[in-house]
Amino acid sequence: FLDSADIETIKKFWDTGILCGVTTNPLILSSSGIRPAELINNLRNWFKGKLFIQATGENADEIVSNAKNLFNLMPETIIIKISSTRIGIEAISKLAQEGIPTAATALFGTVQGICAAEANASFLIPFYDRLERSGGNPVLLLKDLVLLQNETKKTKILVASLKNAQQIENCLREKVWGVTVPPHLLEEILHNPLTIIADENFKKASPSDTEE
Repeated sequence: FLDSADIETIKKFWDTGILCGVTTNPLILSSSGIRPAELINNLRNWFKGKLFIQATGENADEIVSNAKNLFNLMPETIIIKISSTRIGIEAISKLAQEGIPTAATALFGTVQGICAAEANASFLIPFYDRLERSGGNPVLLLKDLVLLQNETKKTKILVASLKNAQQIENCLREKVWGVTVPPHLLEEILHNPLTIIADENFKKASPSDTEE
């Protein structure tokens, strides 16, 4: 997944064929200068993946109301992200009863993840780098959450807050369902300096199409 709300950036990386979808949050939308409805309208005619978009509110009912408004804009595509707070988990439970898929985000603990799964969250989104910087052990958390993923068969693990390729590799070794990556990191991964050098050498050695 690509962690971005910039339309041109999404199009560029979507064309690589490696993405399953896009994740956003209010901070990403704000920094891109785009509102949720505008993003959805820009994606509607060509985007075939899943779009994770966040609902917020001061209480569970407000979150649920906002979530429904967002979901109804593109129900075949949208997954509603909700912070893994008490009222957030309550909102997740209420939305699940209405068949609206949700993702419990900003997740930092195993028991927190279990609570969200019990509320029938479709996805759990742990924050890898932020947990690591706070002194936690993200790999241990992933091990626990993947056990939960394998046991429930209904709650998938999508890891966010990834800052380098090594963190992504750690996630994949633990067999998480997916990762979401910021554009600059995906660009870095797809432009390995050694690969670029090798490719330049190949091109230099290749005969010209017009050469006889």
